[in-house]
Amino acid sequence: MPKERAAVMVINPEHVTSDGEDCTYFIDEKPVLFARGMKHLLDRVPLADATVIKRQMIAYFGKTIYYRCCNKERLIKPKEQKYIQELFRKRGVTETPQYDEYIEYYDLG
Repeated sequence: MPKERAAVMVINPEHVTSDGEDCTYFIDEKPVLFARGMKHLLDRVPLADATVIKRQMIAYFGKTIYYRCCNKERLIKPKEQKYIQELFRKRGVTETPQYDEYIEYYDLG
């Protein structure tokens, strides 16, 4: 565990299986690539597609979280990046989503 982490989450032992099976609460200790900022995410997408994709992202995230992601106030998790990539693909956009920046961080669920 990184020493700069001030707090940790603890799981009630009653909810952990002792039979060696995969624990649903397990979090990998390896950092993963998070995206930060979406200010220019739709710049290279045709306007009609960009409008639909933006509407779908707001429906998925909710307005508050969507705008927090846009303004770099909230990281975009890898599974959320995959969802956005899928929105691009469904609209026929071959361009890969480009976020403002990427950082390695621990995925805490």
